[in-house]
Amino acid sequence: MTFYVSISSSLRAGFTGIFVFLGAWIGLEQTVTPDGIAILWPANAVLLTALLMTSWEEWPLITFAALIAFSAASLSASFPLWSAALFGLVNLFEVLFAAILIRRFAGKEFEFQSLRGNIVFFLAAPLVACSVAAILGAAIYEALDRTENPLVVLWRLWWFGDAVGLVLLTPLLVSAWNAEIFRNHFFSKKRLMNLAELAVIWAGVAITGIFAFHTARDGDLSFFLAPVLLLGFATWTAARLDLLATTLTVSLIAALFVVFLVQSTPFYTATTSLQDAVWLTQEYLVVISVIAVALSGLMQKIRQQRASLQLQDRAMEASNDAISIVDVHQAGMPVIWVNPRFEELFGYSAEEIVGRNWGLLQEGIRQQYGLETVGEALADKKPCRAELQNYTKDGEPLWIDFSLAPVSDRAGRVTHYVAIHHDCTQAKKTEERLKDATDRLQRHNELLEEKVQERTALLQKANQELEQVASVDFLTGISNRRHFYELGQRELTRLGLDGRTAVLIAFDLDNFKPINDTFGHEAGDQVLRQIVTPVENNIRSTDSFGRVGGDEFLILFADTSASKAAEIAERIRTEIMEISPHGSTSFGVSASFGVAEWDQSCDLNQLIRWADLALYHGKKKGGNRVHTWQSET
Repeated sequence: MTFYVSISSSLRAGFTGIFVFLGAWIGLEQTVTPDGIAILWPANAVLLTALLMTSWEEWPLITFAALIAFSAASLSASFPLWSAALFGLVNLFEVLFAAILIRRFAGKEFEFQSLRGNIVFFLAAPLVACSVAAILGAAIYEALDRTENPLVVLWRLWWFGDAVGLVLLTPLLVSAWNAEIFRNHFFSKKRLMNLAELAVIWAGVAITGIFAFHTARDGDLSFFLAPVLLLGFATWTAARLDLLATTLTVSLIAALFVVFLVQSTPFYTATTSLQDAVWLTQEYLVVISVIAVALSGLMQKIRQQRASLQLQDRAMEASNDAISIVDVHQAGMPVIWVNPRFEELFGYSAEEIVGRNWGLLQEGIRQQYGLETVGEALADKKPCRAELQNYTKDGEPLWIDFSLAPVSDRAGRVTHYVAIHHDCTQAKKTEERLKDATDRLQRHNELLEEKVQERTALLQKANQELEQVASVDFLTGISNRRHFYELGQRELTRLGLDGRTAVLIAFDLDNFKPINDTFGHEAGDQVLRQIVTPVENNIRSTDSFGRVGGDEFLILFADTSASKAAEIAERIRTEIMEISPHGSTSFGVSASFGVAEWDQSCDLNQLIRWADLALYHGKKKGGNRVHTWQSET
């Protein structure tokens, strides 16, 4: 990318040098009168255009190429080397000074279409830069001693020649630089019509100029009318065509003047000197160029603004939303314009709605919350947005998203309001249907949630019952074998971590089978249920109690000694003896107990085996007793 930029910069600098040399050669050889007066100096216009159209980074290379071109042109005109170099430096100073002033006050994106750009250019380049550089140039001419003209005349000649060249050619070159001649439908009907019109204008310029200059020696009135007619052609071009066509027309007029002024037999010398004629011509060319370029820029802005307004009008007319404009200054703020969509939406034609108030759309219904918002915005002259219910001409209700924006004049006074009426009727209906559906869904969800809660409660209850069935003995209501083993092992693990003690009691009935045989199984089940009461009366709520067989029971005590457990077992045994099947006094119930103390290392199964051994030894000794397991037993 850097290589490409350097190549393009070098090419621009090279072409600038070539065209600067050609401009200087034309100024020195082709625009000089027989008296040696240069009518205009094109070279500086070429360099100024290059500087205005390129970046700051390219300026050193461009100015270097231009300096070589200036010096070469001066040497070709037989000027001494020192004066050729000085002439080149003066021209560089003039153009650089003008370019810096223009860039400083007109901005980087300089253009002749803006009023600011025109003013800055004409003040900075021909007025300031040329007049200052003319002093230096006149001093060099004075030092060369090649003319009898005084310093003031030399200064004026230099100033006018450079100024005319910049004023005539810089707008032309800048517009040509920016032109896209062969793009955007070059052979379109409009472009061909413009070219035909330009050809007519140029033909008129040529005929007027040639005829006037040929009759100039006789003092014919047509000569004096020629400048007026030529100015008319220039303004015609500026008013109808673009800047490039305008500057080309002005350049054609200037070329006619130059051609006739450099003739060996100059015209109108009978009425004035050639030097004064040149000055008058230069002044005229400056005036016509300023008028034409300024008028072209003004017309271009007018065309752009007109196109912008037309685009805005088309956009408002093509809008999918209804748009209306009301006039604040008229009584009742009547509608003054509506777009086609407004007519389509509300059913009123433009003739029916223009001159009437927005209230027509409410059919007299003023009790709307949105209307209060609109009224407050109108009173405060502020924008607002509200949702209103309007009615069509046929009385059909519409929901309108109403947006209001004030339009102010240059003094900041609100003069109009622009309203956008967006039809949201379908959206409103959809919203209402969605709300109804949401309400129904909410009610359905509430009912479903109630059912879910009911089902959840039933499921929890069932789970509790299942858990109870799985862990509770169905006959006695205490822990069954599986549940007791789980609780017991978990309790021993916990006690072992804390270094605490435990005791297990195992007991069964001594005569349970005779009870079933004598009184029946129902009586046996009743006895088993009755056994629970004396046990629960003597143990703590934290102790574990479970039925692990037909008439086999286990009790696990935490933080209890073997002797204390034996005492509890004795109390239980005594109370069990008070139980009798079906209230029989001749048949008693007794139980044998085995007590085993936990050694803090064995598991529950081992502890149960120890308690069973103690129970077994108690039964061997006749039963109905409490026996404590000892390791030597």
